[in-house]
Amino acid sequence: MLMSPAEQRSDFTEKDIESLKTAVAGWEGDGGLRDRILAEIARADERTISRYLRDLVQRGTLKKDNERAWSSVRHAVMHGNLVSPWATEEEDKRLRELADLVHCLTRELILEGSK
Repeated sequence: MLMSPAEQRSDFTEKDIESLKTAVAGWEGDGGLRDRILAEIARADERTISRYLRDLVQRGTLKKDNERAWSSVRHAVMHGNLVSPWATEEEDKRLRELADLVHCLTRELILEGSK
């Protein structure tokens, strides 16, 4: 909801993305690897959430610890390790940072909506 259409655009030019797709499509190596790389290249036409969160840190909307907490949980989830059955001080800090991230994003959304 916060990302404008301009902010959703890739940092890469369409010309560069298409040129890379053409080069990889013509590669005669392993077909499975080629398809995997082409799928990754296809994702390059939109800015990632990770990149957008880093931009929000640079703007002062989020703190670096908020972005780190999100990234840590995202990577854990993507690798099948959602939560630990035993809480640690580090995990508690991460949860507080995630809650703060939600508060910061909500505040930004409200401020954007009032303009």
